[in-house]
Amino acid sequence: MDLIAEDGEVQRIRWEAREPAETLPYHGKSRLVAVVIDPEHRVLLDENLANNAQRLAPPRVAARVLERALFHAQAGLGAVLP
Repeated sequence: MDLIAEDGEVQRIRWEAREPAETLPYHGKSRLVAVVIDPEHRVLLDENLANNAQRLAPPRVAARVLERALFHAQAGLGAVLP
């Protein structure tokens, strides 16, 4: 697992994943901004690689605009198509 700090420092720690949740140590100088589970993609049974990372920063405006546009497009198509 990689712990990524605001200043770009990356700490790699081992997580056995025997429990569904666990508190892990972080000893960085700056704020922790992201965690990447299985950064080397060694767990090949994982069906969804997109959920292996979490970033603390809020989503960018562009992502919100795209999400809203997609919602409206789906709603419009749902009204037109059977």
